[in-house]
Amino acid sequence: MSYFLFGSLTTDPSQAKDDDLAWRIADAASASRLFVLLGPNVHQRVVLDILRARSLLADEHLPLLLTRSPLYDTSEELLANYIAGEDEPGSAGNSLNRVGEWLQAVLQVPGVREVNLLTSDGFDDVFTELRARADQLADVVMARIQEEGDVPSLSIRLLPPP
Repeated sequence: MSYFLFGSLTTDPSQAKDDDLAWRIADAASASRLFVLLGPNVHQRVVLDILRARSLLADEHLPLLLTRSPLYDTSEELLANYIAGEDEPGSAGNSLNRVGEWLQAVLQVPGVREVNLLTSDGFDDVFTELRARADQLADVVMARIQEEGDVPSLSIRLLPPP
């Protein structure tokens, strides 16, 4: 199985055009040294099946999949070091901190109402539901990885700051 860090952006089309929104999200990913697949570019069947089962493919949702670089189509390289115990949440430049930075930027993009971020090791239909701030992401996910010894199936709802 492969690890996936994916989800859906809930958008407000009256505040931003899809094309402009996609460029801003991609620019924020690049600034955080991440790569994001958006909309129809998310083609992994397991990811689409999970998003569909959770009703996260409707019109106001923009699917996403995060990878470490444009050369990958899974999130393996973003999460595998945590499983091996080679990366710590507070370490400089670790991938979950970079994802948190990216989420902070995305949640400030006009037209983004919320982000539903999911972690999984292949297909799962049972997810632990959490709410978190983007700056808490690394600590939240790392605590669950340490608890379970593998990538947990999490559904994390992130809202813009008030």
